[in-house]
Parts: sequence; structure tokens; C-alpha cells
Amino acid sequence: MAVHVKIKVAEAYLDDIEKRWARLNRKTREKMGVELGDVISIKSRRSNLSAVLVWSARAEDEGQDFMRIDGFVRNSAGADVGSMVRIAICKPRNAKMVFLSPLIGDGTKLSPKPGIDRRIRQGLNHRPVTRDDNLLVPGLTGGGNRFVFAVREVDPKGIVRITGKTIIDVGLGSEETSLSRKKQAAGKFSFQVYEDENGYFWQMLEGVRVVSKSAKQFDTHMECVREILRVREKIKSHVAK
Repeated sequence: MAVHVKIKVAEAYLDDIEKRWARLNRKTREKMGVELGDVISIKSRRSNLSAVLVWSARAEDEGQDFMRIDGFVRNSAGADVGSMVRIAICKPRNAKMVFLSPLIGDGTKLSPKPGIDRRIRQGLNHRPVTRDDNLLVPGLTGGGNRFVFAVREVDPKGIVRITGKTIIDVGLGSEETSLSRKKQAAGKFSFQVYEDENGYFWQMLEGVRVVSKSAKQFDTHMECVREILRVREKIKSHVAK
């Protein structure tokens, strides 16, 4: 069984777009020891990384030594049609939270509506994602348009799988996951903060998860972490000299 293989990239079928599938022939699947629905990572020469679900090649492709992925996955992985990439078996962890932002054109506005996080979670259920992925959400449209979302951050870091328990945050945050705008307007927080089921406030700050029981403690803890990060940057700068 090969831990990873190099394979040529081919264009996906139109009806596969948005599914985050990689169509592989039986020979390649057996060589890697993967089954349909397993997750594999894709890495290009540009060192970009993405992840997809393994799916079967169509009958006409069984004798071809390539992998079909759609343009969103190719863009995320930094790959082009005809280029070679490395694919490897991947065991993603379940995502606790995924931060998304819509990629929209000039003059176009997208205001997240209540429940959009639930619709995204349902559309991407069991799908693997990682930071800097660009993706479409199956079944999600607005005014007849399809919106492309960029994955800004995932928790835990790395390749994760979206589940029914994953918290999805879109743009400035959904009504279900963020503290109310009323609290923010009152000056309690000047930045986006989350509250878990136990009443703890938390936020990610440059990869550091800051958690506090009270709003007062949270502000203090955030400032302490900021100071630690500032000192860390000074040390890095000094060492570099």
C-alpha cells in the first residue's frame, strides 16, 4: 500500500462541481488502500494543500492514470489541468469551528441571514476542508446566484471534516454563534467573540485560543496574550538580526 502517489490532474465532470470529489480509478485506489468516501490530501509543487473525498472513476476513465477534481479544488491546491500533484491518505479531525467569508464582486453585498450557518453545515456535512480553501456550498443560492466562500480559519488547525456539531461562522458571525450585536454595541467587546454552551467566552488570536468565564476576565486575558505575542515578535526580530 502506497502512503502517497503522484498523479496527473484532469478536469471534473460538470455535475461533480461543488461535491469536493476526487475521481480515482480502481488501480489507484487499491494502490493507496483507500475506499470510496475516504479523505485524501492534495499537494502541488506550489506547496498549496487541499483535501477531497475519494470517489470512483467513471467506466470510460478506468484505464486512464489521472484524477478528476473541479476548479475550486484545483485553485485551492494550486494545481492546473495536466499538472502533477501528490495525493496522500488523510485522517482529518472533526472540525469544532470553521470561519468562512464570501468572495463576492465589487458592489455585491451578502448579508448573512439567520440560519445560514445551519444550511452551510448541512451542505458541507462530512466534507473535508482546510484553511485557504475556496468552495461552493451545495444547495446554497442567493437571488439566483451561487456564492464562493473562502475558508479563513479552522479549529483545530490542519485538514478537518465538517460534522453536524461544527460551528460555522460566516463573515462577521452568525446569530447562533456570536454574542449579540447589542452587547457589542454597548461596548462590552470591540471585536468578534464567541460563547460556548457552558457560558465561556472565547476567541482565536493568531492561533491562540483565549477562553474566559467572564467578560472582564476575557478583556484582561486577551491583552495578556497580545503582549506575549508582541514580545515573541520582538524576540524573533532580535534573533533574525
